[in-house]
Amino acid sequence: MSTTTPTASPPNYPIQPFEPPPPGTPYPYTPASFTRMDNTPDSDFYSQPRFVTHIDDAAIARLRTYYLHNLPRTGRILDLCSSWISHFPPALEDAAMSKKKISENDEGKGEGLEVLGLGMNKAELDANPILHPRILQDLNTNPTLPASLIPISTLDATTCVVSIDYLTRPVEVLKSILECTREGGKVHLVI
Repeated sequence: MSTTTPTASPPNYPIQPFEPPPPGTPYPYTPASFTRMDNTPDSDFYSQPRFVTHIDDAAIARLRTYYLHNLPRTGRILDLCSSWISHFPPALEDAAMSKKKISENDEGKGEGLEVLGLGMNKAELDANPILHPRILQDLNTNPTLPASLIPISTLDATTCVVSIDYLTRPVEVLKSILECTREGGKVHLVI
């Protein structure tokens, strides 16, 4: 397992913290803003696995570098709209695999990084070795994270790569993530 830590200064990424609007500010979107041209259920599309990457190799490399410098090495990360690959750098994959082995041997006790994967295709989630547990859920029909697997205030971070724009109820999903995130936890949306 790799135990190296970054030695160079992290790249300076444009990070824009969310600033909630003042109370009484009208919401800028209408329900029509979240309708789709194709209302076919997502379960139809995701019934077949698609073992593809949705971003190119250069974007994957930059994302791995970003994750290396911005995601925790221990705790719980939710990979939202997950698939067969999470684009984590080797150091985080090693930390997740270490935690997974500990969890399988002593019922989840010990240090390490737990990466929960929530997605819509079982074969894709099963192919991602760092995910434990794997959660099958259509967030467009049920935007609330499952409390049995993700209790309130237990997430240290959430990642979502090029998928938030496919959600028809993103505000409800993000509210559920907020409720499940520890104070100081972060959500990393890659758009």
